[in-house]
Amino acid sequence: MRRVYQLLLRFVGGTLGHLLAEVVSRLPRHEVRFVGETGEIFWRFDEETVRVYSGHDGQWRDYPDPEPIREAGYVAPENSYIDEVRHFLAAIEGKEPYIYSFEEDQRMLSLLYASERSSDWAIHVPLAHLSPERRR
Repeated sequence: MRRVYQLLLRFVGGTLGHLLAEVVSRLPRHEVRFVGETGEIFWRFDEETVRVYSGHDGQWRDYPDPEPIREAGYVAPENSYIDEVRHFLAAIEGKEPYIYSFEEDQRMLSLLYASERSSDWAIHVPLAHLSPERRR
């Protein structure tokens, strides 16, 4: 079983992306970075802040994450899992709609499995058939 995945992505509109996912580290390390022509959005798990750079004014703006909820014995905050369970319970009680439809969940899992297949076999796996734009 692989523990590190590195993917090069080309989106429908031509945007390129890079995804590195690893589950080897003892301490969690997560970061997300979006780079555009006029700005950048950057988040690192250990900094607990989203940083946004605007090329228009040359300024960085910081947006702190919500206060972390840390359960005993866990390194990482559990906010996202707690939010997910709260949402699920509210959805099955009919108090709010589900975040994703079954079809959207199935599409995301198909993307994950295709990514694993690409990494395991070192091959290009076309994903156009999974694009929501192509299915409209």
